[in-house]
Amino acid sequence: MKNKKLIVLITAAALIILIIGGVILMKFINRPKTYEITSFDTVTLQESGMRVTQVYEITCDGDRAKVSLYTLTYNNGEKGKRLEESADCSAADFIKLLNDCNITAWDGFYGKHPKNVLDGTMFEFEAKLNGDKTVSANGSQNFPKHYHDFTEGLYNILNSDA
Repeated sequence: MKNKKLIVLITAAALIILIIGGVILMKFINRPKTYEITSFDTVTLQESGMRVTQVYEITCDGDRAKVSLYTLTYNNGEKGKRLEESADCSAADFIKLLNDCNITAWDGFYGKHPKNVLDGTMFEFEAKLNGDKTVSANGSQNFPKHYHDFTEGLYNILNSDA
């Protein structure tokens, strides 16, 4: 009887160790592949809600970054975009925002729409970084870490007096 209990305890302990090891291994394998951003060509963020779709386009021109906010329009079946506002800042400041928000960890993010959520915001993100790298992410009312910090940074650039 004691031997059976001992075998059950050893088997349970081995199973727990195996599960914990598997979880740790999966976290290691699936950890984000981050790197420092030193330059960018373009960054595009499109946000769509029930009534409006807006697109942030950020381009680099030397040591300056231009942030433009557009609203997508549809007129007589024709798709267009209307510039709402634009501003510029130093490219170094924008690169700092990208790094502070850990944008490279967003690559491959797919935020599935949460169950029982009837409405929300969908987003599509793409960035051309460091000359040869691309970061893409998308989701529906489910965002990568620091997403709202990034959109707040864009808002601050567009509404700064600098």
